[in-house]
Amino acid sequence: MSSDAVIVINNKKILDSDVLIYLKAKSEYRKAVSELIMRFALKDYADKNNIEVTSNELQKFSEKRRQELKLFSVKDTNSYFNYLGIDFEQWADELEIEFLENKIKDIVITDEIIEKYYRNNLSRFLEIELWKIAVEDKNSAEEIIEELEKAGTDNIADVFSELAEDCSVDLDTYRKAGAMGFIKRGVLSAEAEALAFSNSVNSIIGPFPENKLWAIYRTGETKNSELTDELRQTIKDGLFDLWKNDLLNSVKVEAPE
Repeated sequence: MSSDAVIVINNKKILDSDVLIYLKAKSEYRKAVSELIMRFALKDYADKNNIEVTSNELQKFSEKRRQELKLFSVKDTNSYFNYLGIDFEQWADELEIEFLENKIKDIVITDEIIEKYYRNNLSRFLEIELWKIAVEDKNSAEEIIEELEKAGTDNIADVFSELAEDCSVDLDTYRKAGAMGFIKRGVLSAEAEALAFSNSVNSIIGPFPENKLWAIYRTGETKNSELTDELRQTIKDGLFDLWKNDLLNSVKVEAPE
């Protein structure tokens, strides 16, 4: 193991080997090895498929990253490198693999693939209109549900709105009679989401414990999420993660002799 000193504290050296042992003890070492294997796999895939990062592309990407990090001068840049404990070539290597990964992503996850995935999985991209009442304790929530049950189907929407304005402590919705608008999957708890998307319009679900409060929801219509640029990117990132897992499984990994 290396005996190079990383830093000196009160005349005592912290060695590379000390850092390595610490990373292993914190379960970070194996994660770093896995990331290095992925880097190798991506580079190997790029080599086999003639995918390159040109010097011009890397230069533009480097300038963009420096702007993002507010490294506007050579002094700023050198201070940043010193803080990380790397030099310019090492930083350039990191940027190159990052840019290469993005380039591969654009090639293997095309717009056609994204649109096909969206069409085949519309149920995953449903949105539902919801109204919410949030109160401080479960007993209060159950009393509100009793009031809603007495209202009857024809009056449920009006009664829910009145109770939201009178009783809800949810600052985001009570002034809007409880209206949350259309909500995508992944916003609610797993239990609340499952019930919301499986019940009919004007169903009352809850109460659910949320952020030290108790929430009750009224369900509305559902609709498909539009395939916005943001949703495209979410789908693209998810599909690329699956693609990388397949790539990783194709790599032969052996322990050294």
